[in-house]
Amino acid sequence: MSLPEKLEQQPLPKVLPPLVIFGYRRPDKLKLVLEAIKHQTVLPEKIIAFIDGPAEPETQTKVDKCLQCLREFDVVQIDIRARECNLGCRQNILQGIDEILANNDSIVVLEDDTVPSPAFYETMCRLLNSYKPFKKIFSITGYNALHATDYVRTYPIGGRKLLQKLKTDMFLTNRFSTWGWATWGDRWNEIREMVFNVKHPYGSFHKIPLLLTTFDTVYIAYYFARPGQQSSRWGISVFLAVLYKGCYTLTPRFSMINNIGFGDIDAAHNTRYLSWVNDLYCEDYVPETLPESLDLLPEFEKPLSPMLVMYFIVIRIFGRLRFYFQKTVARFLGLKLVSAQMRDG
Repeated sequence: MSLPEKLEQQPLPKVLPPLVIFGYRRPDKLKLVLEAIKHQTVLPEKIIAFIDGPAEPETQTKVDKCLQCLREFDVVQIDIRARECNLGCRQNILQGIDEILANNDSIVVLEDDTVPSPAFYETMCRLLNSYKPFKKIFSITGYNALHATDYVRTYPIGGRKLLQKLKTDMFLTNRFSTWGWATWGDRWNEIREMVFNVKHPYGSFHKIPLLLTTFDTVYIAYYFARPGQQSSRWGISVFLAVLYKGCYTLTPRFSMINNIGFGDIDAAHNTRYLSWVNDLYCEDYVPETLPESLDLLPEFEKPLSPMLVMYFIVIRIFGRLRFYFQKTVARFLGLKLVSAQMRDG
């Protein structure tokens, strides 16, 4: 079977996949996502939103505001599925995906901090339709994470030089991305048991492949994780399962997702905003040319050398120490300021 060549030549599926949104307690962010959905070049026929229940009573107001945002959306009727209790990010998303794919052939996924460009949903639909027969491809993403880690930017050839080697607008990588993505039900069924199992498929942390495209997201996340912390990282579980199966993700040269979640106290990524996150975001980007083969770039499959791994780990250790030092100093100065204000008041 010949591979598709150009996006514009790929037909839309007869039945459009549901657009599924996962959210919790960030109504302001959710409003921006919904506003972006209004401007999609192709509107979804069905939108389903899973809103997790409050973990504590004081969160109820924010959850209610999220539900109100969804009820006020008047472009496409939204099937709102509010959780009766707090499942947590991992179970809210995994159970939601499982539920939707039990009754649909495919799915397009957004979270309440992933703002799609106008062509995002149409691109996902056309590619889901065209690449369905190619089982090697697990997912399609709207986010390019190739350059988006410290280790890629410090790698001798550099992330942007890797991008320059690409011959097409969409390319294949063994790096799964959770920021605006799509997949098929049959692919999900292949990994669902591994994903719902907190223990990753490699059995041992040390057996995870050390690759250019996986090191920072997978290896470092587990290396620095506190005991039990990795179980909440649903994206890491999917990443590892897809990697273990030897499947790929179809990725755009420029990002079609603008991540607005960093630095938000209510977010999973509640650290400071990182400059690389949206470096490759392009609101008007529409990919044209598609991969000429199902082969990865050699750089994506080549194991990292032990020396390079140690170099990256040292960088991350010093980066973490600097971050926690700055955070401690800021907290100390803040406490002193509050004490002074109380004393002067």
